[in-house]
Amino acid sequence: MIRQLKSGADPRFFPKLASFLRQERYGTVGAIAMDRDGKIAVAASTGGIMLHLPGRVGDTPIIGAGTYANQHGGVLATGHGEEIIKLNLAFRTAGFMEQLPAQKAVARSLDLASKCGCKGGLIAIDRRGNVGFGFNSQAMSYAYVAGGEVVVF
Repeated sequence: MIRQLKSGADPRFFPKLASFLRQERYGTVGAIAMDRDGKIAVAASTGGIMLHLPGRVGDTPIIGAGTYANQHGGVLATGHGEEIIKLNLAFRTAGFMEQLPAQKAVARSLDLASKCGCKGGLIAIDRRGNVGFGFNSQAMSYAYVAGGEVVVF
């Protein structure tokens, strides 16, 4: 159905929908911050997945799935929410940071996600201030500030 709508087939009921669906849109916005005392906070907002039923709950508001922070690090996940929830992906990644730096923890979680058919991305910061990021989806924009320098990807 979505493929048909994107191609512009049978637009009589929703004439502007096909052009809307062809546009690339990114909906999740997240942030992780560490204060001077090493305390970590995470926050996220999502645009959700288009054409899903009203009332659908994605991973963003579920602590441990889309967002999580503890004494080892903070993590935000974005992507296919149902699969992120099943994997408890943010919690799992923060758990990896007990032994691994942020980037290696993200890589380990994305490897697991890929094996489970979960598409998405992660951003993370560990208790030492190391930043981690990655995705197995088509694209994900991200940036970070360290030492007053902004790094954008």
